[in-house]
Amino acid sequence: MAKAGRSPTVVIENFGDTTLHIATFSELWNGDTWASSLPGVVGYWFQSTDDATTASQNAVDVALTASTGLFTFTCEEKEMEGKLYVMSQI
Repeated sequence: MAKAGRSPTVVIENFGDTTLHIATFSELWNGDTWASSLPGVVGYWFQSTDDATTASQNAVDVALTASTGLFTFTCEEKEMEGKLYVMSQI
């Protein structure tokens, strides 16, 4: 789980029957998770806002456990910053 103080701030935008959640992370470490509890996820992507030391270290891989809404982050650098965009239909 994301450690204390590393929970994201979340902004929610509605588009008819689709909802966009924008979760802003100020400090992600390899293996951190976010228990979003979001049902009906239809798509998601992560945009780094960090200045990494090399281009390859700027990448963040995100995996979703759809049944629980748990997102798991894999990143080479610690303390990564960025936004996770999650589209869902409820």
